[in-house]
This record gives sequence, C-alpha cells and structure tokens, in this order.
Amino acid sequence: DGVSKDIKVDSNYGDIELLNKDIRTTTNTRDICKDTVIERYKTNINDFALNPNYGADLEKNIGKGIDRNLSNSLVASLRYSLTYDNFIDANNLSIIPLIIGNEIKLYTYIKVGTTTLEITSSYDGNGVLKID
Repeated sequence: DGVSKDIKVDSNYGDIELLNKDIRTTTNTRDICKDTVIERYKTNINDFALNPNYGADLEKNIGKGIDRNLSNSLVASLRYSLTYDNFIDANNLSIIPLIIGNEIKLYTYIKVGTTTLEITSSYDGNGVLKID
C-alpha cells in the first residue's frame, strides 16, 4: 500500500511541474518513489511541524571539509531519512559515496518492485546537494 498518485516535481528545486497549464501528476511508482526520496534528501529535520523527523538534515554539514568522515555522515543521514519510518526497507537500499575532488558523489540504489531505482547526487563543500 502507499501513494498511488502524486504531484510531479522538479528534481533539483522541488518546483511543481506543469503540463498543458495544469499541475502534472504521476501514477508511476518509480517516479513517486524518486520524487519522495529527493524531497527527503533536501529536507531538514524540523522543517515539517507534523513530522519533525522527516528529512536528511544535510544542512548540519555546511562548512565541513570534504573527507571520509563527512562522506560517512552523509550516507548515515540519507539512509536514516529513507528508513526511519519504513518508507524504504533497509534491505532494499544501498548508498555508495565517492569522493571526487571537492565533492562527494552519492549513488543511491533502491529496489522498487522488480527493478532498481538509481539516484545520483553530488554534495559540495557549501552544503549544496544537486541531483544529477
């Protein structure tokens, strides 16, 4: 059970997408999962009053140097944001970090039905998470 229809949003800014002057929606399970994952990644703890634990809280890492400790912290935060309420079963989730220069590439793999959803993102030293 879960969400069977949702508003489609832009991956990087969370803006509502329009189609023929109307709000775009989707019933595609992969799209709904991807949009929700991205929303959780970009949300900070206490952003939602009714669900204060919702989000990865990446803002807490602003100003930290790009290193293995930050990489591990990001993975733990992202993993928590997806599993704390059983949105994603931890057994169906893999997050692989890769430090490349002044950024950390984060490869997220989620089993959705019989397929695997891949979301690639980049975290820079300024605290910005971009979805590739």
